[in-house]
Amino acid sequence: AVPANGLMRPQPGGPSISSWLTSLIVLGLLMASGRGQADGVVLEALRSGDAVLTLRHALAPGTGDPDNFKLPDCSTQRNLDSVGLRQAQAIGAWFRANGIVRAGIYSRRWCRCLETARLLDLGRVRPLGGLNSFFDLPEDRTVNLAALRKFLLERKPSGEATILVTH
Repeated sequence: AVPANGLMRPQPGGPSISSWLTSLIVLGLLMASGRGQADGVVLEALRSGDAVLTLRHALAPGTGDPDNFKLPDCSTQRNLDSVGLRQAQAIGAWFRANGIVRAGIYSRRWCRCLETARLLDLGRVRPLGGLNSFFDLPEDRTVNLAALRKFLLERKPSGEATILVTH
């Protein structure tokens, strides 16, 4: 359970939030390194379901969203361009070429994130409130971070990769 103050306590027999966050940071650094040995470590952790990988959405030129932005209306948002579409497909192809053909995919509700997640073509995409923005709505920060902490702490390794797509 997430306490009202938002601070997490390790659950008996479960990983601590710091171990999950450390895993996310280490995996991100390893992926960015491009080294074959690091790729092997990352891929094995993902294949086994022991790790969570966080990806930024593919290329969506610009910054922020237009003034008329409405979350459920993709036509009002900054979206992937043709390069971004190809990037997302290439990332999914890279996963499949490296033995990750199925994953639990969770995404922020913004269209560029959902589209990136779908184009990975690794399984059903599920919106995850904990990944949503609090950039324009700071009051949502506590709620979103608590939801993300809860998701990470309650997540049970399933033998398949878990991928979070956000900003």
